[in-house]
Amino acid sequence: GRLINTGAALDYVLKNHFTKSAGSRKEEGVPQILMLLTGGRSRDDIKSSADALKRAAVMTFSIGVKRADPAQLEEISSDPSSVFNVKEFRSLSDIQNQVLTPLLTSVMIPLPTTIVPPVTTAKVVPQEVNKRDIVFLIDGSVY
Repeated sequence: GRLINTGAALDYVLKNHFTKSAGSRKEEGVPQILMLLTGGRSRDDIKSSADALKRAAVMTFSIGVKRADPAQLEEISSDPSSVFNVKEFRSLSDIQNQVLTPLLTSVMIPLPTTIVPPVTTAKVVPQEVNKRDIVFLIDGSVY
């Protein structure tokens, strides 16, 4: 299979898609959501990019397929309940309701950045919100 560099992909999405110039409505209070779908283990560092997404209050869901690393998915995700696994891509419909429920009811709020050491997690707060900015990142999926 191909080499998967999820850390680089997460960094790219943060810097190029979760920005005002790319259409992000974060400044208007619209929740920022990332849906990661990956089919393997990342070969690069994911921690710094995952932490940056959390500091930016991007709620990240991780869906692992086949050979995805559950520990990496948990590190990337905003919350352990935001991690999902399926054996095959065709099984994605089996988790549809599990993914949609938290997607529709939770948002990330940034924690103060003056805390030492740097903030690496954010708090999930239930909230009814009608708008969301959602980016789908399909990283290294092999059929």
